Amino acid sequence: MANLKSEFKTEFEWLEHCSENGVSELQITFASEILAKRNDEKRVVDAYKWLFIALFLDNMQGKDLGAFVRRSMTDEHVLEADALVELWVEKKNDELLESRTESWSQELHNKFPQLLKQQMLN
Repeated sequence: MANLKSEFKTEFEWLEHCSENGVSELQITFASEILAKRNDEKRVVDAYKWLFIALFLDNMQGKDLGAFVRRSMTDEHVLEADALVELWVEKKNDELLESRTESWSQELHNKFPQLLKQQMLN
């Protein structure tokens, strides 16, 4: 992962890349960085998105931070974050169907086949 990290200009960009590819531990770190380094209104929406996705990937480490962030969000923020999570899941489904999963984390590989199997059985 160290070699991959050198391909990015900033640690923030590297964290975003890892988050997009399902490294839940770094999704929690990325959410923390978003909260610490940004001061725009959308920061809680973006942070909550990554904390929610980390939970989706069965990483409970960000649960308390997610609950804390949630308390500061409006209902509109929550709906916006939910929509971002849904878009992320749809993007991952598309990548899976197109066999573009080479950069995915193992936890993402583990999660998606289970979801697809469940959907096929329903």
